[in-house]
Amino acid sequence: MIRLVTRSRLVGLQEEAQAARSRATHVQAQAIRSLADCMHEAWELTARAEAAESQVAAAQREVAGLRRELDAAKRTGVTLWLLLHHGDPHSIHRTTQAAEEHAESCEGAPIVWEPGSGRPASEVTWRMTPVTVKEGADDFLAP
Repeated sequence: MIRLVTRSRLVGLQEEAQAARSRATHVQAQAIRSLADCMHEAWELTARAEAAESQVAAAQREVAGLRRELDAAKRTGVTLWLLLHHGDPHSIHRTTQAAEEHAESCEGAPIVWEPGSGRPASEVTWRMTPVTVKEGADDFLAP
């Protein structure tokens, strides 16, 4: 079968082919931009993941150090500060500063801390006393 193609039909086919090539070039450029965006995002996520892994490793090292410190304190005993309010146990703190800050937060005003006096604990608003706690002990040990 022989088909005759007119000049105008040939020009139309060439224009359609050129338009298809142009669309293909445009779609390819969009695909390249999308790929570049995805790669950039993957690099950023990888960097964030590596930073998070680094933070996790640092936190794990800190936890391990605190565990060693806790185990040593359990074996040798640790001195804590018992905060008394009018002679009654109120709270226990790791440092005298923490106990003072807690008492002041309860009072709502600064407290003037005085050295121990001979007055009974029930007559003193706030008093701190050191206690030593050992693993396996059922009671507090006076330092």
